[in-house]
Amino acid sequence: MIEVSTEFLADVLETSPGELTQALKDGENFKPQADIEAIIKSQFGEKLLAAKLSGKKEGKSWGEKETLTAKEKALKAKFGVEGTNLDEIIEAAVDAAKKNTQLNPDDVKNSEVFISETKRLKALLKEKEDEIASKVSSFEKAETMRTAKEYGLRLLKEKNFVLPENEDIKETMLTTLFEKLESDQTKLARIDGKIAVVDAHGRIKENETGTRELTFDDHFVSVSKKFFPQAVADNRQSPANKNQPEKTPPSNPDIPEMKDANDLIKALNAERDPAKQRAIKEHFDKQVKDGIIT
Repeated sequence: MIEVSTEFLADVLETSPGELTQALKDGENFKPQADIEAIIKSQFGEKLLAAKLSGKKEGKSWGEKETLTAKEKALKAKFGVEGTNLDEIIEAAVDAAKKNTQLNPDDVKNSEVFISETKRLKALLKEKEDEIASKVSSFEKAETMRTAKEYGLRLLKEKNFVLPENEDIKETMLTTLFEKLESDQTKLARIDGKIAVVDAHGRIKENETGTRELTFDDHFVSVSKKFFPQAVADNRQSPANKNQPEKTPPSNPDIPEMKDANDLIKALNAERDPAKQRAIKEHFDKQVKDGIIT
């Protein structure tokens, strides 16, 4: 059997003889042979593992360094630049590329990227311009109609039009009246701060005789006469309506006979059923259209 001193084992395991002896003893006596061998194997295994790991790290570091050196040489040769490390070489290569560029304005304008991006930006600009134009148009139309309603209500009062007493009926008829101010060939527009009557192309319309332009006042009063009667000084119907020859309307037992707008208002005020009110109004409008009521 080969005998090994405690001092030798302590030196191999990189510990002191005292610490090793204390680890191998149990009190005053040494531990069993099997336990001593297990302790020595364990400590020796730990030292061996540490040595292997250290060797791997050193080898990896050396390999990475060699790889970087090869890349640095390749970059230097490719771009014809110098540098002591990879960062310096890359920076030198970028600077060299900037100095050696041969691009001119025509090259840029004819490039696929420039053409594609220009088309995209033009389309985006057109979309935004259309969106803005639509919003401006909607705002101007709303403002025009708001002004027309305010001025129209004053005209109804100034021209002595008689409106229904029932608020719901009055609002319904006013809403319809303002809707009828415009059609496919007749529009309202603000020109020089005033409400003007124009055609579908934006040209100011003329009156029926073609002798002068059609003013908003004349247009509004003409349309209003189809909805409301006008009162005269003695509270009678205006002569223009009174002297018209009577025409016989078609009989309808569910709808009262109406000869003018006054009869329409009376009929609407007397009827409480919304559906029947609409039927009365539709019947009246048809008679006006057919020339039975003027």
